[in-house]
Amino acid sequence: MNKKYKISIIFGLFMAVIGLGLVYKTQDPDSPFINAATPNSTIKKPVLPTTTKTLAANPDATPTSNDQPADVEGEIPVVNTIRSLKGTQIHGDLRVDENGHLIVEESVKNLFDYFLNASGEVPRKVLIEQIKQGIASYLAEPAQSEALALFSSYLEYQDALQAEINNGLYQVSPGNLDDLEATYQARSQLRSFHLGNEAASAFFAEEEARDNFTVGKLRLNANTNLTEEERQAELNALESTLPDSHKQVLYKQRNREAIRSKINDLRKENADIYTLQEEWSKHYDSETVERFVKLEATRNDWNNRYQAYREKKQHLATLYSSEDSYQQALEQLKSSMFSGNELLRVNAKDRIALN
Repeated sequence: MNKKYKISIIFGLFMAVIGLGLVYKTQDPDSPFINAATPNSTIKKPVLPTTTKTLAANPDATPTSNDQPADVEGEIPVVNTIRSLKGTQIHGDLRVDENGHLIVEESVKNLFDYFLNASGEVPRKVLIEQIKQGIASYLAEPAQSEALALFSSYLEYQDALQAEINNGLYQVSPGNLDDLEATYQARSQLRSFHLGNEAASAFFAEEEARDNFTVGKLRLNANTNLTEEERQAELNALESTLPDSHKQVLYKQRNREAIRSKINDLRKENADIYTLQEEWSKHYDSETVERFVKLEATRNDWNNRYQAYREKKQHLATLYSSEDSYQQALEQLKSSMFSGNELLRVNAKDRIALN
């Protein structure tokens, strides 16, 4: 085979990205873009394996029988610098299976969105052509045609959605949960129409699960006929429909709220710093506990000084019959007890107290 490889897949993507001035903030360790952070590395084999972890860790690794090589065709696209994306890393991924077909997953949508979000800086038509050139340069067939077709379908969906929004089809009356649910359903149908069921599910399944959870929880909160036990059972059923990643976020948030409530209860009971430290130690590592203790000490110092200031302020009011003399003495008192941003905070609290 005399076909001359233009460049390796990973390094080829890097060069396209350099043209855009793009480097992403958080890197997926399984991404084929992992070597974009090391432009001096040499990648000898232009392959795009099913799973890219091996090549990410070792660019010179020889693909196994399941990692079919894919030729890279076409010139590296010439792309203008996008200032808003400079200093960031690419968000998203384009992976192929062992037969060279595109793997349709949410990371494909993330990649599309990452570049399309720069359309306010670069004319949208120009940006779309640059993205298409990048896809064509990066992927071999059949994944190349599949990715380009999916990208076009995604653009059609975005245009159709914006048209419906402009026509007022997604207006929701305040508090009308039926309207809200109907808009979610209409949007889901629009996605399936333009993308197909498989791609629509891959791109938006998690988002739609969150939407359904939101509507369900709002309906649950509006239902005053349930007992607390029934309400909790309904809530547990709703939460079970969330993706695992969102469940973890929800549980962590709930746990933080429970800890915060416990700490506030201890404060109301005038618990000392050692009691608070003991409670924090049940839930956080030593470094976090130490930070909380320092913040609590700062908080207590502020509260004590502000309380002392208020008492002295009340006493000053009894010493001066002239408002000007009182205000002058009050400013001197503030300056003697607070400084910098503390003075701004004291003045704000004083204004609130007057109202």
